[in-house]
Amino acid sequence: AETAHEAQPTFLNFIFRSVFVELARGVARIPFYVVPMFLVGSSVYAHRQLHLEFQTLFLLAAPPLILWATVAIWFVLFLCAKWLVVGRATESTYVTRDPFVQQNFLMWRLWSWALPIFSLLGGTTALNPLLRVLGAHVGEGTLVLNQRRYFDMDMLHIGTNAVVNSIKWQLHTFEDSVLKLYPARIGDGALVSHSTIVGGASIGDGATLLPGSCVMKGEELADWKIYSGSPVAPIS
Repeated sequence: AETAHEAQPTFLNFIFRSVFVELARGVARIPFYVVPMFLVGSSVYAHRQLHLEFQTLFLLAAPPLILWATVAIWFVLFLCAKWLVVGRATESTYVTRDPFVQQNFLMWRLWSWALPIFSLLGGTTALNPLLRVLGAHVGEGTLVLNQRRYFDMDMLHIGTNAVVNSIKWQLHTFEDSVLKLYPARIGDGALVSHSTIVGGASIGDGATLLPGSCVMKGEELADWKIYSGSPVAPIS
C-alpha cells in the first residue's frame, strides 16, 4: 500500500502557503520588466562607448542579441527556481499540507519565464538539453514540439528518435487529498501527437499515438502498433 509523506501543520507552512505562493504571482512578472530594461540600458551605454564606425554595426547586432540574452536569462531564473525550490522530484505521494505540494505547484506560476525559449527552440534537438537540465530524460534525436504547458518534468522518460507533438502531460493526480506523482515512458522511435498522457502510462518503441487519444495510468502500448481513442485502443 502507498503511504503519503506526512507533514505536521506549522506556522511556517501557513506563511508559505498564504503569503509566499500568492506573492509569486507578482514576482513572476518582475523579470519581464527588469531583464529587458537592464539589457537595453546596458546596450545604450555600450553603444555610446564605441567608436563611430562600429556604432551602426552594433545597432544591427544588438536587437537579436538582446532577444536571446533576455530569454536565456529568464530560463536560467526558472532553472534556478526549479532546483532551489523543488529539487529532484521522485515517484511518491504527498498529503496536501506537505510543503512540497505548494513548492511543486509554484513552478506552474513561474513557467512563463521558460516559455519563450521553449517556443523559440521547440521542434529542434536544441530543446532537449533544456528538458534534461529541468529533470526529464530525453534521448538523442528526439523532437519535442509545441510544449507550451509546464508539467512534472522529473517524471518524464522519452527514448531516442521519438517525435512528441502538442502533448498534455498529466503526471500527477490528486486522490483523496493526496498528491501522487507517477512517471511516464515514451519508447524509442515513438510518434505521439495532440494527445493526453497520464502518469504511469507506457508507450512502446515505435508505437504511434494518433491525435485526440488519451493514455491512462497503468496502460502499456505495445511496440510498433498504432493506437487511437479515449480510452486508447489499437487500430493496427
